[in-house]
Amino acid sequence: MSDRVPRRAEQTVPADLPFPWWEWGTTAGMALILFGLLRAFFVESYRVNSPIMEPTLVEDDRVIVEKISYLFTSPRQGDVIAFQPPVNARNLRPDLKGAFIGRTIGIPGDRVEVRDGKVFHNGKPIGEPYLDHQPNYTMAPLVVPPGQYLVLGDNRNNSFDSVTWGYLPHDSIIGRVVWRFFPLERLGPVSHLGPAIAGTQTATLPEFLPGTTTFRP
Repeated sequence: MSDRVPRRAEQTVPADLPFPWWEWGTTAGMALILFGLLRAFFVESYRVNSPIMEPTLVEDDRVIVEKISYLFTSPRQGDVIAFQPPVNARNLRPDLKGAFIGRTIGIPGDRVEVRDGKVFHNGKPIGEPYLDHQPNYTMAPLVVPPGQYLVLGDNRNNSFDSVTWGYLPHDSIIGRVVWRFFPLERLGPVSHLGPAIAGTQTATLPEFLPGTTTFRP
């Protein structure tokens, strides 16, 4: 081993560089792009501002809607979904803005009827433990056509839904309501029940037109 002492030692000295604004700007830009893609194609948050889905969802609940499932599967009977109001709904209530939230009761090919305070699905009454009150109106029997859905609010007697404005086209569906994240005491998944499944941007959920209604699409 040599006892020679080197004439100099290599040192690393922190460079006095200007603040890297471009790096921060690039990072922030990428984050915004990723957030936009996430919101556009994967998930989105909504605020409920109507009693249409009580007691499942109440006013001022904040929910997460995932948009992936329905790219590969179709909504099932009972899914709680967010959707853009169809033309008939907009014509009836042009003052309403934003998205709607409701429960898919009839899918293509289903025969649905409302009478005697119950919803009949393919001739049989369905159990709906998520309801506080049974419907006090009637809806004549109908068969849901291809590519369409029949959507009702859980607050049946205070709901502007398919009973009033008709079928919901598949391409109007935004996604499936999966999670409530506010208020914290109600934090948790949105209830899905039975063999068929029992959602910030404002989800506009209007009031039901009072009285007995018969929907004939």
